[in-house]
Amino acid sequence: MAEEEEVKMEVEAVQSVYGDDCVIIESYPPYLHLHIKPCTADVSSQQFVEAAIGIQASSQEPPLVYLIDSKGLDKQRQTLLLSNIRDKTCELPSCFMLVALCKEAVERLSTMNHPDGDCPLCLYPLVSEDDQTESEFTYNINI
Repeated sequence: MAEEEEVKMEVEAVQSVYGDDCVIIESYPPYLHLHIKPCTADVSSQQFVEAAIGIQASSQEPPLVYLIDSKGLDKQRQTLLLSNIRDKTCELPSCFMLVALCKEAVERLSTMNHPDGDCPLCLYPLVSEDDQTESEFTYNINI
């Protein structure tokens, strides 16, 4: 019973941090949908990517994390985002560390916050390959 109360408190903490961007489907075992945006101090013109993820936890296994929807992320970056979040689930001391898991999702998405593809007017890449390689290199060092 004490574990269930701790889990419900963790779910409430996630709800209080993310507000309307967090939809609690089930409080125990925790099952939620989270709309995440990169850390840009809420300057929407600097937010090139966003995602909605689902997190479903159980007491026996690490939480199941899946992508519901995304904006500005190609398949490769979607896979990378999910892979990094799932790796974090294995590092957590308890499968009910939802706040840390949500924070990890936002941090990983923030590292991917650059436009992808070509400019629709001039057809040149929005981010040069050198800039993209450098940000990916920095990202890999920080892991």
